[in-house]
Amino acid sequence: MTAFRLFVHVLSASVWVGGQIVLVGLVPTVRELGPDAPRRVARAFNRIAWPAYGIAVVTGLWNVFVLPLEDLQHPWIELKVLAVLLSGVERRCTSWPGATRRCWPSAVPCPACSRWPPCGWPSW
Repeated sequence: MTAFRLFVHVLSASVWVGGQIVLVGLVPTVRELGPDAPRRVARAFNRIAWPAYGIAVVTGLWNVFVLPLEDLQHPWIELKVLAVLLSGVERRCTSWPGATRRCWPSAVPCPACSRWPPCGWPSW
Protein backbone atom coordinates (compact mmCIF):
# COMPACT_ATOMS: atom_id res chain seq x y z
CA MET A 1 0.00 0.00 0.00
CA THR A 2 2.92 2.35 0.69
CA ALA A 3 4.26 2.00 -2.84
CA PHE A 4 0.82 2.70 -4.31
CA ARG A 5 0.32 5.76 -2.08
CA LEU A 6 3.73 7.18 -3.02
CA PHE A 7 3.19 6.44 -6.72
CA VAL A 8 -0.16 8.25 -6.78
CA HIS A 9 1.30 11.18 -4.82
CA VAL A 10 4.31 11.62 -7.11
CA LEU A 11 2.19 11.16 -10.24
CA SER A 12 -0.37 13.76 -9.20
CA ALA A 13 2.32 16.24 -8.11
CA SER A 14 4.09 15.70 -11.44
CA VAL A 15 0.89 16.41 -13.38
CA TRP A 16 0.24 19.58 -11.39
CA VAL A 17 3.76 21.06 -11.38
CA GLY A 18 4.93 19.64 -14.70
CA GLY A 19 1.82 20.88 -16.45
CA GLN A 20 2.45 24.40 -15.21
CA ILE A 21 6.00 24.29 -16.54
CA VAL A 22 4.75 23.03 -19.91
CA LEU A 23 2.12 25.79 -20.06
CA VAL A 24 4.75 28.47 -19.48
CA GLY A 25 6.66 27.12 -22.48
CA LEU A 26 3.54 26.97 -24.65
CA VAL A 27 2.23 30.47 -23.98
CA PRO A 28 4.08 32.21 -26.87
CA THR A 29 2.77 29.67 -29.38
CA VAL A 30 -0.75 29.67 -27.95
CA ARG A 31 -0.90 33.49 -28.22
CA GLU A 32 -0.54 33.16 -31.98
CA LEU A 33 -3.82 31.21 -32.11
CA GLY A 34 -5.87 34.18 -30.97
CA PRO A 35 -6.41 36.63 -28.14
CA ASP A 36 -8.65 34.27 -26.15
CA ALA A 37 -6.56 31.11 -26.74
CA PRO A 38 -4.27 31.41 -23.67
CA ARG A 39 -7.26 31.74 -21.37
CA ARG A 40 -9.01 28.76 -22.95
CA VAL A 41 -5.87 26.61 -22.69
CA ALA A 42 -5.40 27.62 -19.05
CA ARG A 43 -9.00 26.71 -18.23
CA ALA A 44 -8.64 23.35 -19.99
CA PHE A 45 -5.46 22.67 -18.00
CA ASN A 46 -7.25 23.59 -14.77
CA ARG A 47 -9.70 20.74 -15.33
CA ILE A 48 -6.72 18.39 -15.00
CA ALA A 49 -4.47 20.37 -12.65
CA TRP A 50 -6.81 21.02 -9.73
CA PRO A 51 -7.97 17.41 -9.33
CA ALA A 52 -4.29 16.37 -9.48
CA TYR A 53 -3.50 18.99 -6.81
CA GLY A 54 -6.31 17.66 -4.63
CA ILE A 55 -5.04 14.10 -4.99
CA ALA A 56 -1.50 15.28 -4.14
CA VAL A 57 -2.79 17.01 -1.01
CA VAL A 58 -4.81 14.00 0.14
CA THR A 59 -2.03 11.49 -0.51
CA GLY A 60 0.53 13.85 1.04
CA LEU A 61 -1.53 14.11 4.21
CA TRP A 62 -2.01 10.35 4.11
CA ASN A 63 1.79 9.95 3.88
CA VAL A 64 2.28 12.22 6.88
CA PHE A 65 -0.43 10.76 9.09
CA VAL A 66 0.48 7.11 8.43
CA LEU A 67 3.71 7.65 10.41
CA PRO A 68 3.91 8.41 14.10
CA LEU A 69 4.89 12.08 14.55
CA GLU A 70 7.93 11.15 16.64
CA ASP A 71 9.33 9.19 13.64
CA LEU A 72 9.32 12.21 11.32
CA GLN A 73 12.79 13.64 10.84
CA HIS A 74 11.82 17.07 9.60
CA PRO A 75 11.16 19.57 12.43
CA TRP A 76 8.89 21.78 10.30
CA ILE A 77 6.43 19.11 9.16
CA GLU A 78 3.58 20.71 11.10
CA LEU A 79 4.16 24.00 9.26
CA LYS A 80 4.11 22.21 5.91
CA VAL A 81 0.81 20.52 6.76
CA LEU A 82 -0.59 23.89 7.85
CA ALA A 83 0.59 25.55 4.61
CA VAL A 84 -1.02 22.85 2.48
CA LEU A 85 -4.29 23.10 4.40
CA LEU A 86 -4.30 26.90 4.12
CA SER A 87 -3.68 26.72 0.37
CA GLY A 88 -6.70 24.45 0.07
CA VAL A 89 -8.81 26.87 2.11
CA GLU A 90 -7.66 29.75 -0.10
CA ARG A 91 -8.54 27.79 -3.22
CA ARG A 92 -11.98 27.01 -1.87
CA CYS A 93 -12.61 30.61 -0.82
CA THR A 94 -11.80 31.93 -4.28
CA SER A 95 -13.57 29.28 -6.34
CA TRP A 96 -17.25 29.70 -5.52
CA PRO A 97 -19.38 31.61 -8.05
CA GLY A 98 -19.08 35.37 -7.71
CA ALA A 99 -15.95 35.25 -5.54
CA THR A 100 -13.10 37.62 -6.30
CA ARG A 101 -9.52 36.53 -6.05
CA ARG A 102 -7.62 38.14 -3.22
CA CYS A 103 -3.96 37.42 -3.82
CA TRP A 104 -0.72 39.03 -2.82
CA PRO A 105 0.94 40.78 -5.74
CA SER A 106 4.17 39.33 -7.04
CA ALA A 107 6.73 40.26 -9.66
CA VAL A 108 5.56 37.54 -12.05
CA PRO A 109 3.02 38.49 -14.74
CA CYS A 110 0.22 36.12 -15.66
CA PRO A 111 1.62 33.31 -17.86
CA ALA A 112 -1.64 33.06 -19.80
CA CYS A 113 -1.81 36.67 -20.95
CA SER A 114 1.36 38.49 -19.67
CA ARG A 115 -0.74 41.17 -18.02
CA TRP A 116 0.24 42.90 -14.82
CA PRO A 117 -1.44 42.50 -12.44
CA PRO A 118 -2.26 38.93 -13.47
CA CYS A 119 -5.79 38.30 -14.70
CA GLY A 120 -8.29 38.01 -11.91
CA TRP A 121 -6.09 39.82 -9.39
CA PRO A 122 -7.13 43.13 -7.91
CA SER A 123 -5.21 46.24 -8.93
CA TRP A 124 -3.24 47.49 -5.95
